[in-house]
Amino acid sequence: MSVLIACATELRPNLAANTSIHNIRRNPDDEVAFKNATRGDLARSDLWEMFRDSKHEWILWVDGDQDYPRHTLTRLLSHGKLCVSGLYFRREANPCFPIAFQDDPSFQWPLMPLLDWPKGELITCGATGFGAWLIHKSVLLDAQKAMEQDYPGESLPLISDGQMAAVRGDRQRVGADLRLGYYIRKTGHKIWLDTGLPIGHCMDYFVGEEDYWRTHSNWTHRGYYGYVFECRMKKLREELKVASQETTTMVNSIIENLKLRIQSHNNALDQVRQQRQEVQNEIAQLQRRAQELQEKINGELNPTIITHDGARQEAEALLQAIVGGGEQPAPKDGSGIEPKADSKKA
Repeated sequence: MSVLIACATELRPNLAANTSIHNIRRNPDDEVAFKNATRGDLARSDLWEMFRDSKHEWILWVDGDQDYPRHTLTRLLSHGKLCVSGLYFRREANPCFPIAFQDDPSFQWPLMPLLDWPKGELITCGATGFGAWLIHKSVLLDAQKAMEQDYPGESLPLISDGQMAAVRGDRQRVGADLRLGYYIRKTGHKIWLDTGLPIGHCMDYFVGEEDYWRTHSNWTHRGYYGYVFECRMKKLREELKVASQETTTMVNSIIENLKLRIQSHNNALDQVRQQRQEVQNEIAQLQRRAQELQEKINGELNPTIITHDGARQEAEALLQAIVGGGEQPAPKDGSGIEPKADSKKA
């Protein structure tokens, strides 16, 4: 298990801070790397690529203008967390406030700054800076995949200032530390914060936690808390306005769709009624035709049936007489021919 201690410095690095970085206790396999650039995110992007292609499993982000205790790396590793940072403070004396934000699961923008914390303990936070941030390589690779899903087809550096339209709702640029924190948390990883590391931020002197508590009341009176609240309320009002417009559009669309469906059903019903009338008319015509045929049968065919029925009865009687040996009936034509006498009687 080896660590890359990565420091992004300005073009004129602070010698005292750099000495403090070299003073951090580390193992023989650990490595210290410095990168100078006009912007910190550009230097850190190069350091990330260096770390990604290296054998190191961990990267400890540090800044070239801070003072670190000798046990910084040892303490952060001892927590057994994949992503953990030390608590440090902005380079301002009055007011002084931490570079750490509250753990808000919804990641609303702007992030609420960390106002209070238990001293010397390990807590979760919503985001932190690169001043003392220990991260395992797997966490950064997961964050890279999450960013690629948000920007398919684009080749964007993992660590850089850039847009976060999904969170901010606009195209303004966001610091690399907040963007990275967002994508780390999006993958399900937590960002832990060690509040027990006495890290100083170099100004005329090293600003630390005591300066925060000394100026805490001044900072709260500056109205930053109210600023965050107003920003969130503004965003909420805009979202409600958009949601109201979308709801109105959706309801109107549903109403129009229902009207079209009702008209379609009415048209279909009219067609069915027309077809039913046509069938009823055809049935009436068939009934009239059947009545006419019945009348024709009664008027024309019945006499023929009666005549043929009488002829049939005469033929049956004649056949009966012949078979039974009786006298033949006299022909109906009046010929007067008598039948021959029976030979036995003769």
